[in-house]
Amino acid sequence: MKLPGSSVPGCEGKPMAFYRLYFFGGGSGPAFDFHDFEVVDEAAAIAAAGRIHRIGAMELWREGRMVRRWEKAGAVPPRSLASLP
Repeated sequence: MKLPGSSVPGCEGKPMAFYRLYFFGGGSGPAFDFHDFEVVDEAAAIAAAGRIHRIGAMELWREGRMVRRWEKAGAVPPRSLASLP
């Protein structure tokens, strides 16, 4: 399964970085799901993760460091990761 943007043209053969995207429900409780993926750099990871719309908040992490947090998306219906290209 690939996140959109996880395949960057012209970056074949370059070292890839491992990221984990956590999905949260409406409250401030623990994550209820996550997805691991690799991309060429942090900008590509943020762009790929930002294309996923969930009702709850999301956090993007790399090696124990939170890269970015997206707050609740409002009334946007959730999309399954399986439906992504």
